[in-house]
Amino acid sequence: MTDEEVGLIYDYLHENYEYVDGELIHKIARAGTKIGNSIGSVIFDSGKDRSLFVAGLRINGKLITKAISTWVFIFHHKCKPGFIKHKDGNPSNNRIENLINFPQENKNKYQCCFVLSGKEKMFVGNVKTKEERDLICKTGKELYRNGMTQLSELKNKLSEIFPQLKNRSKTYSMLKGVEKNNGESRWQARITINKIRKSLGTYDTPEEAHAAYLKAKEEYARV
Repeated sequence: MTDEEVGLIYDYLHENYEYVDGELIHKIARAGTKIGNSIGSVIFDSGKDRSLFVAGLRINGKLITKAISTWVFIFHHKCKPGFIKHKDGNPSNNRIENLINFPQENKNKYQCCFVLSGKEKMFVGNVKTKEERDLICKTGKELYRNGMTQLSELKNKLSEIFPQLKNRSKTYSMLKGVEKNNGESRWQARITINKIRKSLGTYDTPEEAHAAYLKAKEEYARV
């Protein structure tokens, strides 16, 4: 998305939509749309266990698909966003006061996430180039095959070898449904139900957060 396109998008959004409680609402009737309907759809990413809330806009004949949070940000600020996060961790809450915009340079592009054995997956951080990612994943697999099977030890070793991983934006537990933001002391538990990601609170240890995740998973299974 170029700066010129941002200006066109801003004008297009204000011409065709109005903002209401985190949603962009059609104010002009078009083919296939009605006045009062909100834009966007939900896509569930099973690989990352999360829901994505996206919408496509056709600007000068070009279809541009982005997260709804991106369109809401441009609607209010008329500038190119960097990496938008939600204060409450809920990607469906796109109220402008719930959005935090991080500079684009703070967004690391490539995830170092690889399968060790069977379906056991390990995430160790983000880096800026594909070459760095491939080298880190290769090194991690070699360390694992050579006997370093404790995941916490393996993760720490990779951080020693590759210092760029120390500044990753998130710290992930090896336990499903558990993560925390860098600099925070408590662990966040989350679960995805009906393609909606829900927060289960924060806990002192990843084990406590994982227990909350398992409890919620069992409770929702009964519904």
